[in-house]
Amino acid sequence: MLDINGYRQQRAGHLQKIAEEAVASVKESGKAVALEPMSAYERKIVHDAVADLGLVSESEGEGAGRHIVVSAD
Repeated sequence: MLDINGYRQQRAGHLQKIAEEAVASVKESGKAVALEPMSAYERKIVHDAVADLGLVSESEGEGAGRHIVVSAD
């Protein structure tokens, strides 16, 4: 994979922040949160971050519309 000017590291940081915000929203509201579609590589980063924060995430959808849903269970 090509990494120009540290893009992958910056993107990973952004994805971590997205995961943290989704977890905070689920903990506050108790409702599942669906994230925007993303690549398999990006979904892996988010799944790992959500798990580290103590919640559950699942990929849903097909093809380019595949996205993550974060929930408490």
